[in-house]
Amino acid sequence: MTVTPTSQPGLDLSWLNIDDEWGARATPGRKGLTLEELNVMSYGKIPATAGAPTMAMRGAKPDSRSPRHGRQYRDKADVWSEAAMMLYEEGMQRQWSSAVDIPWHEVSPDLPTDIEMAMCTLCTFLTQVEFIAGDLPGRYMGQVHGEHFEVQLFHNLPT
Repeated sequence: MTVTPTSQPGLDLSWLNIDDEWGARATPGRKGLTLEELNVMSYGKIPATAGAPTMAMRGAKPDSRSPRHGRQYRDKADVWSEAAMMLYEEGMQRQWSSAVDIPWHEVSPDLPTDIEMAMCTLCTFLTQVEFIAGDLPGRYMGQVHGEHFEVQLFHNLPT
């Protein structure tokens, strides 16, 4: 795929002309299109030491103009887990969802005021805990190199 110049002055899309694996195909397995099925061609080759300290994911060629990250774990031995892909997929399948896991048709709209206030307080607390559970591991995502994105995904699973 080659990107042609645009009529927008100063817009440089030349970074799009770096894909040398055009036509990569992932085939869904019996569990669907999982991370394991997506790891094809260079995307599936997990290096012992990651490349340039950028946010580029495995298989992508980093742009020389992209920002560098000085504090990243780049060695596979520092962050890798063979189980990360499987644990991520299992976590996503077991993720609780208020849209389907609460029997909304059974909720009574006429709760006594004290019960409704207590439920509002409890739900607010649970929401705060959920945000904390997502924020804490999220702060480490930038420190794990993008070539080990399975570990990043696992650490950032909603609880």
